Amino acid sequence: MRSLLLLLCFVAPALFAGELTLVLDIQQPGSQSSIPAALPTNTRAELTRELNELFRPANLNLDIRFKHEVSAGESFGDVVVVRMQGTCKMIAMPPVFDERGPYAWAHTVDGRVLPFVEVQCDKVRRSVGEARSMGQKKILDGDRLMGRALARVIAHEVMHIKGETTG
Repeated sequence: MRSLLLLLCFVAPALFAGELTLVLDIQQPGSQSSIPAALPTNTRAELTRELNELFRPANLNLDIRFKHEVSAGESFGDVVVVRMQGTCKMIAMPPVFDERGPYAWAHTVDGRVLPFVEVQCDKVRRSVGEARSMGQKKILDGDRLMGRALARVIAHEVMHIKGETTG
């Protein structure tokens, strides 16, 4: 996290200044329920707040929308589509100790980083649950902590996209 903030403060202003639209496409497992149910209000508010805070030093203005909020034919100058898979809200679940693999990734083709991100909400949620069990409960409620964690994972991938870096 510290390296992300340093990069945003010193390198990112040249790369990022301007506007960026993030389109959140939540893929709910086995449900046809509404998007607000997929991402509680507190989670969305904290995700938005944290992303704006992280990118403020880079003078990057974010427009964060759910896919269903984008009108047909609407166009954007700079856009990143973030597909969020799994359960993106805090729910009680037994701990799982095998956390290998990434929380998210940006797609690449022929070494070129594309503006498409995949987030594994279940992995993020398990990490948030672990943090809460280690004393973070007092700082934020679970939904807000989930929003903050999702924002940091998304910001990391946006850095890869905007900086055209892999790895």
